[in-house]
Amino acid sequence: MGIFDKLGGFLKGSSEDRKPGTDRERAEVVLQKLGINKNQSDSAVLERLGEKQMEYLERIDSVSDVTRRAQLKQTLEEMEQAIAVYTELAKRAKSGIKRDTFGKENFDALKNQKETAMEKLKAEPIVNGKTEEELFDEALALMATPDYKKGVELMRKLAESGYHYAQRQMGKMYAEGNRVEKNEILAEEWFRKAAEQGNVDALSSMGVLYMNRGDYGQAKAWLEKAVDLGSAPAAHNLGWMYENGQGVVQNDTMAVEYYQKAVNQNFAYSQYNLGWMYENGRGVAQNHRIAFELYLKAAEQGHSDAQLNVGVYYSEGIGVALNEALGAEWYEKAANQGNISAQSNLALLYASGRGVAQSDEMAAKWFEKAAEQGDTQSQCNLAFFYENGRGVMQSYEMAVTWYQRAAEQGHPHGQCNLARMYFWGQGVVQNYAMAYDLYQKAANQGHAQAQYNLGVMYEYGDGVAQNDTLAAAWYQKSAEQGEPYAQCNLGIMYEHGRGVEQNHVLAFEWYQKGAMQGEMNAQANLASMYLFGRGTLQNDVLAAEWYQKAAEQGHAIAQYNLGVMYSRGRGVQKNEAMAIEWYRKAAEQGNEQAIDALKRL
Repeated sequence: MGIFDKLGGFLKGSSEDRKPGTDRERAEVVLQKLGINKNQSDSAVLERLGEKQMEYLERIDSVSDVTRRAQLKQTLEEMEQAIAVYTELAKRAKSGIKRDTFGKENFDALKNQKETAMEKLKAEPIVNGKTEEELFDEALALMATPDYKKGVELMRKLAESGYHYAQRQMGKMYAEGNRVEKNEILAEEWFRKAAEQGNVDALSSMGVLYMNRGDYGQAKAWLEKAVDLGSAPAAHNLGWMYENGQGVVQNDTMAVEYYQKAVNQNFAYSQYNLGWMYENGRGVAQNHRIAFELYLKAAEQGHSDAQLNVGVYYSEGIGVALNEALGAEWYEKAANQGNISAQSNLALLYASGRGVAQSDEMAAKWFEKAAEQGDTQSQCNLAFFYENGRGVMQSYEMAVTWYQRAAEQGHPHGQCNLARMYFWGQGVVQNYAMAYDLYQKAANQGHAQAQYNLGVMYEYGDGVAQNDTLAAAWYQKSAEQGEPYAQCNLGIMYEHGRGVEQNHVLAFEWYQKGAMQGEMNAQANLASMYLFGRGTLQNDVLAAEWYQKAAEQGHAIAQYNLGVMYSRGRGVQKNEAMAIEWYRKAAEQGNEQAIDALKRL
């Protein structure tokens, strides 16, 4: 059994970690200034930076004090540099369609809106000379410390005083169960209070809340309000609703229109979804070049599925010039974020040496990462590596372990290969009953090799009652799917009338199908059909040609028969030297007829 997946089969859909240095140190100074805990995960740090950037961008236009505005501008510039650092460091594997946070670009439209609730942002001291925004920042900073309860209480007081950013933040905290006990009712209350003041994030969050409840009518109403205020996440979610016909009449054109609104604000998730629409010609004319460009934009923002697809496009030369090295780079970016398909694809590249230096060790490493996340195909491929000692120490027991995990998930390759291990007693105690049961499960899913192996078990009575009729039936199913061994065996059944009515014409046809795929037994048998004119016109030349093909693959009987052809000059020019050569090759494999022929010579 070989590696089963093909590289381009994952179209469904991180940068390497930068070592700590001056860039990260400067970024950590910014975190300290903002009260963000640098010891949390990079993705969490990036999210907090995005939230801070969002808040500062919305407030700066409402701050009249020149000194304060300069301070805010400087902090924003520092944040932008820190975000660039942590974007590369972050390990975000999941995209989701209901993300309701966004960064600087998504607020450009908001800042130009004429009717907003920006009057609430006037820098007016409310407690001990501090403005609402300063207290909001203080609350967020406190919540990032072990003394987070004080931050929660300060945030609650701000929210209760009517500060809509705090209201939206309280809603988000209750919705996520962050620093407070998760409570959807309280989340809705706070989101609603902020939304009623025109907070665009809260409007979008209300839409998401109703989406999660399955109330798409209400979701649509809230999301449309948010879109009117320039919300990219809201436009994205409306696009998803139209694409999938959730709460609205399914309409790909409308989906594209809403995705485009979010794309215009550089929203990564919509860039990915719109890329998929162009790739598949949904709502737009199919255009792989545009699809690639959209995937690339999302990939550059860290969207792992987009990175995967950019890798596929480069590796297969779809919509862009073929570049396997770049394909490998993008697979690695997505793989480092935990993207299973990227991990599997990267493993396949290392196994074959496409775009990277061939390395079984690296292939095994990436197969294992995907396998540990439950990817059944990678589990099978890793098992194959253990079975054959490729990139790992050879171990039938480990092969059985990984085939078992795939088989338990109903994967037919895993079932078939585990059955084979039981049949031969490799890594497990030999057990024909277990082999039969597993072959049956895979065969019933249409797995051609399992169907062939069931035919073998019935033909020879291994673990089941011998039954030529069932053997021929399973060979037929497998042969029709192109399995060459089954095609050869089915030819034998027809030639000798075993399990089926004897039919030399059908025997010839099945031998020919198997022979054309390089199956040496089928080639040898096809040669005999030509030699004796069974199921076809007698033809010594074609007989010799097919014996030659089988003989070159080491088929002993074909080697002997080819020697006879050369000895007698049938289908080939008579040549005693060539006859002796082929007799010797067959004799070295123990063929008695060839041994006798050499003695006579």
